[in-house]
Amino acid sequence: MQVTITNFGNELSPDGNVNLFGGRKNDSWQSFSPPTMFRIGFALEPYETESNRITTSIQLNHPNDNSENVSTGIEYAWNEMFFSKRRL
Repeated sequence: MQVTITNFGNELSPDGNVNLFGGRKNDSWQSFSPPTMFRIGFALEPYETESNRITTSIQLNHPNDNSENVSTGIEYAWNEMFFSKRRL
């Protein structure tokens, strides 16, 4: 199981100057909150023998600036030498 929270923090504002065409400069910036993302995921191996293994995974993504979504995946391993992954 994995749980992460990324981009968690205070409001940010860029710093510095931008030189525009015509000799104009821009040095004032609007502050913004970083796009915080909460993720929780699980992985399990429903089938495993001495030479074959199948691993499945699912992850729920909850961004604060977009809709929730789910990522799933499956991996097949043969003799721990050859692997085939597929994102569903």
